[in-house]
Amino acid sequence: MLLAFYGRKRSLRIILSELRTNKLGTNLADLGTFFLENGFSVKIVVWTENLPRSLRDLDSRTLAAELHRGCEWKNLTTFLNGGGRISIRPVGFRELVSALAKKQPPILSIDVVRMYGMKGMKRSGHYVIPVAVNRNTMTINDPNFPGGAVSHPTPEIFHTCRMRGGGMLFIKPK
Repeated sequence: MLLAFYGRKRSLRIILSELRTNKLGTNLADLGTFFLENGFSVKIVVWTENLPRSLRDLDSRTLAAELHRGCEWKNLTTFLNGGGRISIRPVGFRELVSALAKKQPPILSIDVVRMYGMKGMKRSGHYVIPVAVNRNTMTINDPNFPGGAVSHPTPEIFHTCRMRGGGMLFIKPK
């Protein structure tokens, strides 16, 4: 979706062959690495309780060195060593508005179970693209909906972005 937005034509088959995935899909770090390898600069803004407090304020290069020691974080070190940046903090409204004003829509990672009220299911990550936002409503392109665009209360979407594993992937062409 975003590759086409930036005028880069790629078939879904080729994208899937290049994007690191597992049986559950992909994660922000692997998605970020994919965009780095395709000529974009990338920054992840994510909040997670899983990251030790001592690592939250480190610059990207120091964080990569620290994370390399733990195998569960290797996909993040690949992203950071490839030139990606990360900011460990809750996702911010102003930076989303700024990105959209620059016509650089980010990818949001949300908890789709919480977002769509799927009772009895575990948390499940899902990627959407915001196309318009104000303090009350955010319109997102969601691949789960025919026609794509659907609107939700902005606070609700931000809440799901701040859940474990949620965040924002900011990309722009180099």
